[in-house]
Amino acid sequence: MKKHLMIVLLAASLVFTISGCQKQETEETVGIMAETKENLEGMALYSSCSFVYEDSEWELQTFVREDMLIDGELAMDDSGHFLIQAISGEDSYVFLDETIQLGVPEADVWVDDQNKMHIVIRDVRTARYRVTDFVFDSEEKTFIGTDVLSGEGINYIGTTGK
Repeated sequence: MKKHLMIVLLAASLVFTISGCQKQETEETVGIMAETKENLEGMALYSSCSFVYEDSEWELQTFVREDMLIDGELAMDDSGHFLIQAISGEDSYVFLDETIQLGVPEADVWVDDQNKMHIVIRDVRTARYRVTDFVFDSEEKTFIGTDVLSGEGINYIGTTGK
């Protein structure tokens, strides 16, 4: 009996150990619908990228508080308010609008081999590293975002980027 109990306990501990080592699913899906243009009072355009997608003009923009820009350069403080949006005509799609402590979020836009537009948000701050891929649905005029990488409670060290 003791021999069988020992084998069962070893098997159970092995199962718990293996399950603890498996990848944790972190995917979260978010939908973003078109809104009228965001109120940007007190904000200044920090960077932008203009492009054409499906015969429409678009602009991917990052805004910061006006007092964070000095001669066009970002003056980092302990925390700063960032807004990242894409605009096309009168439509605005806001991907990020929040105060971030010790970090600068970034956005990239690209079109895949199936002609779908992607906007990828890299939300990097002291204790978070999250990459969200937003794919544009042309028929619904919405972006569907999926977290492809999400590290919470991490200790972000730095980057080779600007």
